Amino acid sequence: MTDRTQPVILVVDDSPVNLKFVFTALQRANFTIVSAENGEDGLVMAKDRQPDLILLDVMMPGIDGFEVCERLKADPATRSIPVIFMTALSDSVDKVKGFEVGGDDYVTKPVDVPEVIARIHTQLKIYNLQQDLHAQNQRLVDENQKRKRVQDALRESRWRYRLLAENSTDIISRQTLVGVYLYVSPACTTLLGYTMEEVIGTSALDYIHPDDLDTVKAVYVLRPDCPSTHTATYRARRKDGSFVWLETINKTVCDTEFGQPYEIVAVSRDVTERVELAEQLRMQNQELDAFAHTVAHDLKNPLATIISYADFMLAMWARLDDERLQDSVSNIRGTSQKGLYIIDELMLLASVRRGHVELEPLDMTEIVEQVQERLQLMIDEYQAQLILPDEWPLALGYSAWVEEVWINYLSNGLKYGGRPPALELGATPASDGTVRFWVKDNGSGLSAQEQKRLFAEFVRLDEIRIEGHGLGLSIVRRIVEKLGGEVGIESEAGQGSTFWFSLPAVDQPG
Repeated sequence: MTDRTQPVILVVDDSPVNLKFVFTALQRANFTIVSAENGEDGLVMAKDRQPDLILLDVMMPGIDGFEVCERLKADPATRSIPVIFMTALSDSVDKVKGFEVGGDDYVTKPVDVPEVIARIHTQLKIYNLQQDLHAQNQRLVDENQKRKRVQDALRESRWRYRLLAENSTDIISRQTLVGVYLYVSPACTTLLGYTMEEVIGTSALDYIHPDDLDTVKAVYVLRPDCPSTHTATYRARRKDGSFVWLETINKTVCDTEFGQPYEIVAVSRDVTERVELAEQLRMQNQELDAFAHTVAHDLKNPLATIISYADFMLAMWARLDDERLQDSVSNIRGTSQKGLYIIDELMLLASVRRGHVELEPLDMTEIVEQVQERLQLMIDEYQAQLILPDEWPLALGYSAWVEEVWINYLSNGLKYGGRPPALELGATPASDGTVRFWVKDNGSGLSAQEQKRLFAEFVRLDEIRIEGHGLGLSIVRRIVEKLGGEVGIESEAGQGSTFWFSLPAVDQPG
């Protein structure tokens, strides 16, 4: 990096909106910003202004970011400038291509400002460090007669390196080509709990989660090109036995005479929060796909039935007597009610996903009474018998959600219990500080295989039994887990089933 009061960053992006956003954010972070709106202008600007770092968009008209980077690295005047790609692409092949053409790092769009600033600082640190090391090695070759001055300069460079490393929140390390630590910065104590003395002389592979070893081993496979850069995201073991997600950028340091690698410089940062958020997003997307499939299937059936009855009535209107008309309208109404029930459950699921509630002591007697009122028509239809306890132990929860749990359990019991169904409700305090509430039916019971599938995400009950749809028990599990409890079933074929859920017990005064 040239001797300037502020680092100069060249931003190449064909989107004026993105360009303005990045321009403003980096200016506020005390960088001097120059910009270009296409690849050709970016190449000219890089050569003329010699920026300290280039933020380069991948997808641009004309020549894309990969070709721009190849040309920059092929030009002696610009090949040493670090390049960070900005890309909206998630495919790892595209990221690999970015490193193959000489890129040093990447950030994804939309740009997270703190992340891109951190990556810029890291690349500038690594770049300065490599430039210092290269400069010192060059002096050793060119000024062999002035060895003392070169040694003094090398000591100064190492002092600056240590000053940088010891004040960085990232772990900065020097390693042999097979990963043995030659130096590690004090941040290893902050992030991992190990002292510098404990780490130096050990292998980086000693601290890697077994499932991530292959990812990290790839760093130590020598490549014909030098220098080379490799970024790996993996779990590192803390001294207390727990694991933290690290993202490590490894660069091989090469001698200037023969271009051969002789050690690795690595910068590792804690990306646990980012990885966990990405995993949550992945799970939510996967869940949304399953959710959409279930909803489409469940709403399609009642709608198709309504359309069939409507078509029948239109075609046969003149020949239908009052009784047939009444039956058809009644069937349309009943089917519509099923559709409304599905929509109600969807709205409940949405509120559970985004909602946060304060737990409060529950009046379970009142909640169960309200459930009975809501299900009274169904109870009468099935001529069911409900057996209730005289009193309920106190538990914590959110009454509106707990009411829905009972609605799902009891409606399942009414549909799948004996003929007529006899449902016994109860509660049992547990030794772990919870109360287990349960519904026992007199149905035919479920096999062990069927029990495993019941509470899975959007598994359809009609794959196990004839009726129902795939939202109820998934919602039950979500509600109860959000309230700090668990769900489950105890059942044997021919012996009926007991569906249960637990909630935190109310502490009783001693």
